[in-house]
Amino acid sequence: AAGRPNVTFIPHYGLFQCSDGSWFSLGIVDEDHFWQRFCEASGLGDMAGLTFSERVERGESLTRAVQEAFLSRTAREWEETLEAADVPAARVTSLADLLDSVHFRSRGMFVDMGREHFLAQPFKVSGESVGPTDGPPGPGEHTEALLTELGYESGQIAGMIRDGAFGYVEAGASR
Repeated sequence: AAGRPNVTFIPHYGLFQCSDGSWFSLGIVDEDHFWQRFCEASGLGDMAGLTFSERVERGESLTRAVQEAFLSRTAREWEETLEAADVPAARVTSLADLLDSVHFRSRGMFVDMGREHFLAQPFKVSGESVGPTDGPPGPGEHTEALLTELGYESGQIAGMIRDGAFGYVEAGASR
């Protein structure tokens, strides 16, 4: 749920929604120095002096205050603000954003094959990806080769294709 930390007892560790509907991950566990930096950067300066145990005691009310702060800015604004303040936090990236990510593109994390985009293998050998080199076959693309390998003759294969045995009928074929 919005504003609920993913570590149940830490009110400033989890995912928080921003004003633009995007999500932000805040990763302050028990470090007072990160909490103080976050408070100063987020406008929660009056809470900066709270110790970890005081923050945990305030639990839900503190989580609500952090959520309200995140709702005051867009994810991009938070990204700039918290990076400058050296707070462990990051914008949650959508899959659509990843496809346009300069970082992911420069690391070769996507493979373009024809009109399709695929996630590359993150494992590299001598800097080279060992991922796919071809996209998935289209419907029926390998039917004839496989049936030939299984011992069918070309006339038999043509008849099966013409009769729709594989879920499609060859263009222009009459039934």
